[in-house]
Amino acid sequence: MNLIKKQIAGIIFFILILSHLSFSQTIVKHPNPTEKLGIRWEWALSEAKKRNLRDGFWVGYRIQKLMGENSFMGTFKSHPKPDELTLEEIIFGTKSSMRKKDVDDDEAIKEAAQRALKRIKDPNSGEEKVLKDVAILFRFGKAVSTKNIEKLRVSNLSLYVDFDDKPLIWLDKAEDSESIALIEGLYKDAYSEEIQEKLVTAVGVHESSELTVSFLEKVLTSSDPDDIREKAAFWMGQQNADHALKILLKIAQKDRSQNVREKAVFGISQIELDGATDALIFLAEKADDDEVREKAIFWLGQGEREEALEFLIKVAKNNPSSDLREKAVFSISQMDSEKALDALIELAYRAEQNNVRKKAIFWLGQKASKKAVAALSDVVENDSDVEVQKGAVFALTQLPNNEGIPHLIKVAKTHPSKEIRKKAIFWLGQSDDERALDALVEIVGKK
Repeated sequence: MNLIKKQIAGIIFFILILSHLSFSQTIVKHPNPTEKLGIRWEWALSEAKKRNLRDGFWVGYRIQKLMGENSFMGTFKSHPKPDELTLEEIIFGTKSSMRKKDVDDDEAIKEAAQRALKRIKDPNSGEEKVLKDVAILFRFGKAVSTKNIEKLRVSNLSLYVDFDDKPLIWLDKAEDSESIALIEGLYKDAYSEEIQEKLVTAVGVHESSELTVSFLEKVLTSSDPDDIREKAAFWMGQQNADHALKILLKIAQKDRSQNVREKAVFGISQIELDGATDALIFLAEKADDDEVREKAIFWLGQGEREEALEFLIKVAKNNPSSDLREKAVFSISQMDSEKALDALIELAYRAEQNNVRKKAIFWLGQKASKKAVAALSDVVENDSDVEVQKGAVFALTQLPNNEGIPHLIKVAKTHPSKEIRKKAIFWLGQSDDERALDALVEIVGKK
């Protein structure tokens, strides 16, 4: 009986919240959501004039997009206040699925732990994708004109949006083709670069790759400001389409702007197609712009493709540019695989250039791995180059969880080189590990 009373009380409380919000937030809904979006849009502007909404208003509609089950667009609040309602609660008066998840914190934590375990057991499984409603919301100023859009927000309907106490004219669902056509028209009329950037984002979130790519290509190849074109390059990288990859590859090589070229390289790195790795390798090897080559090398290290690792090893060993060799070593260090670790150890031992060996040794010091520790200890003990040995001593100090302390103690006590022993003692003195303190006391007490 108590449970039933609690449920009834909760329902009443929720209804009270809705009634309070409906009083403070005016919602005007289009009478026929099946009409073409363009017709509904014109109706919204006409309705705003008819209602004399001179203090500003919002016009919004929703599209559908495949998204990660636990990913969101908009303002996410893990613990919303009771009177902060989501878009779907405001518009449809239905209890949000997000609010249901917030009811039981223990259950939410349990679900998060289950998802984490799933990722650990199968890191390549990826997040399950589901179809979600995404609202595109336009804030108009005093004048009812498409040239007077002051703000633009993109948000899942399950999240919370601040409407600045202005009315919302809601047009409901739109097809991607209608939405992109509408936004393209608004882009041409937009009076500020800030709004144009947000309109580019609004197009970029659409599911329809062909139409999205076409719009973004027009922006990228236009005379528009570079900031806007950078945004277009970013969203082009979110489209898993061969045509998008080809456009970005061309932009990365030939665009007039350094920043746009670099953003195009990033965009390529985000495309989940086999050809994206080939494109990055091509840019790292052939691009005329050194910055583009460096960016391509960097992003190759953020993936786990075997051909990327093979290419990075080749660059680290043989490239005539010292900077690119070092960048390649860093990229290898970022790859989370046994083969990448083995490559780093091999470079630490046998690279012909000392700067490559030193960089490999340094990055080995960031690895929580028995192989890395063993390699660093071996270099300290047996390498013929004193500077390389010093680098390995420092790398031991950087190992996670103070794993290098026992090895530093051994070096401080037994290494044949006084210079290397002094270096190890110096770094032990920088540590707050009790083992280091004990070792230093013992060394000081020796007669």
